[in-house]
Amino acid sequence: MKVSIVIPAYNEERFIAGAIKAALAQKYEGEFEVIVVDNGSKDKTAEIASSFPITLVKEIRKGSQYARNAGYLKATGDIIANTDADCLPGPDWISKGASLFKEESTVAVSGPYHYYDNGVIFGAVYLFIHKYVQQITHYILQKLKLGGTVMGGNVFIRRTALEKMGGYDTSLEFYGDDTSTAKRLIKVGTVLYDRNLLVEASAKRFQEKGVIRLTLIYLFHFLKIIVKSDKQNLDSSVTPSPSVHQ
Repeated sequence: MKVSIVIPAYNEERFIAGAIKAALAQKYEGEFEVIVVDNGSKDKTAEIASSFPITLVKEIRKGSQYARNAGYLKATGDIIANTDADCLPGPDWISKGASLFKEESTVAVSGPYHYYDNGVIFGAVYLFIHKYVQQITHYILQKLKLGGTVMGGNVFIRRTALEKMGGYDTSLEFYGDDTSTAKRLIKVGTVLYDRNLLVEASAKRFQEKGVIRLTLIYLFHFLKIIVKSDKQNLDSSVTPSPSVHQ
């Protein structure tokens, strides 16, 4: 299967080069491409990205879902692999992710983050939460058909599933976007959460907002999307009109 790695980026000049280098360094026997979506950056994000052999897409409508959708629409792969501009996937990331699509019914695969830049204790605690608590939560939610859990910077999605969903839910600018994606995905197939599919990620948002505050924000929006009616989740639409630069 061909894999398209999509990296949304907004003012990520500090991180984008590292993310692109990690994406390009993938040891995958199949074909893959790297797409960076500049989501209206005011810094040198686009300039830095364009210095690498990748496809650069410009999406001026703000929001992670608009950016991911623009990348998906430009992608040519059978699998869309989403990571973030502050993430560092290991060289076997897409090999591991693609290998988990053994069943046709599997429409997406996600896994945990390891936060590498906010201290050993913080990294260990959140790795445990992401590996075990979120896996159990995902299993329960999927069995109850209430939704699931995916990590936006560490998720592989079949193109056919995104087509059935009508793309990403662009009504959400950021918080709740991953939960919405998971909830919409389980309507078209099985979503796996594999604790061994790991991505190194920056804890910059926790550093900016504070650990307790941001955790509560994430939890609030997670629960808000879970209890949201299925009709509201499935009726969200997209408007594909990115301007593309190779």
